[in-house]
Amino acid sequence: MKESRRWTALTPSCNLPYSFVLKELLPFKANALPMNGETNLRTLLQNMQPELQDGEFVFCTMEPAAAFGLCLSPRGQFLESEGLTLILAKAEAEANELACSFPCRMITLRIHSSLEAVGFLAVVTENLAQRGIGVNAISAYFHDHLFVPLDQADEAMNVLKEIVQNPGTGPDDFA
Repeated sequence: MKESRRWTALTPSCNLPYSFVLKELLPFKANALPMNGETNLRTLLQNMQPELQDGEFVFCTMEPAAAFGLCLSPRGQFLESEGLTLILAKAEAEANELACSFPCRMITLRIHSSLEAVGFLAVVTENLAQRGIGVNAISAYFHDHLFVPLDQADEAMNVLKEIVQNPGTGPDDFA
């Protein structure tokens, strides 16, 4: 099953608190996970397999306690000293009347990259920056995810495909 379909199974109408939804999103045990991803930069770049995900996403922030009464299916979350950041489908944020910013599309780099890989996202984000494309990059256990402005998603995909076609051989080749 594609990753995006598993996530859409939980909708804002599920009437379950946020804490329960989070527990149910990942039905596998952590000790069953493969431990290593790819670390070779050239291999990562040649085989990143960028995939533009369906839908529009936004970044929201709130007090952590406020999230627990809501039925949310975040694509990502991060707890900062200023508050809880959630990455949500735009429709879900609007349905819950949440203040949000940065309407964006999500691109998943399908290669299983190691959390210890050096330079992968640096090359990717540098190439996007050179084309004037802002990006919020998030590394998860298996894949890296790029959140890019709505109107630049297609151009970002083109840049990523160019990197795959010409991954370079050394740090100076990636500029």
